[in-house]
Amino acid sequence: MLSNNHNGAAENKVLAANVLNLMTVYTRDSDLSPEQLAAYKPGLLLKEEYFVDVTYRSRGLLGNTRYAIFSNSAEDIQHFEKGITWGLFTIKENSYFKVLDVIRHKDKNLILLMHLPEKEKIWEKFINDCPVKPEAFLINACIEKFEQDCDLAPLQDLDNEEWKERCSFAIGLDDDGNTIFKA
Repeated sequence: MLSNNHNGAAENKVLAANVLNLMTVYTRDSDLSPEQLAAYKPGLLLKEEYFVDVTYRSRGLLGNTRYAIFSNSAEDIQHFEKGITWGLFTIKENSYFKVLDVIRHKDKNLILLMHLPEKEKIWEKFINDCPVKPEAFLINACIEKFEQDCDLAPLQDLDNEEWKERCSFAIGLDDDGNTIFKA
């Protein structure tokens, strides 16, 4: 639990440094059901049991929803790409995420997630109202790019069944829109 005393303020600064250090924004697109979309609320803590494939490349959406994931620990696995350029990174299984915001633009959705480090169970500190989050300008840049991307065609390298299948599941939810993790 975070504290408001002097030691708590110092702990918050260390926490912020650990979470925000070298953070990059990755994306993945999915077609989510209305029940799944309704489950995502700002502040919700999620746990994903499977590896989460993401890319640093994005343009037009490949589904009704784009995830923008702030992470400092996605693993570069582009060396597994054969004859295609996905910009493939993955986030390890059993990772935690916090929903920062959910945006609707036209008929598309943007879910902003922050990937929380497992190291020393830092994610547990986010169960309570922890103020650590990416800077507002980063979030605003993601929203602006998403709105522009809604009017563009998808990248050809990502517009294929294999990539869409890798990104088809809802992060942290089962098929009925129920959260996998209960804090």
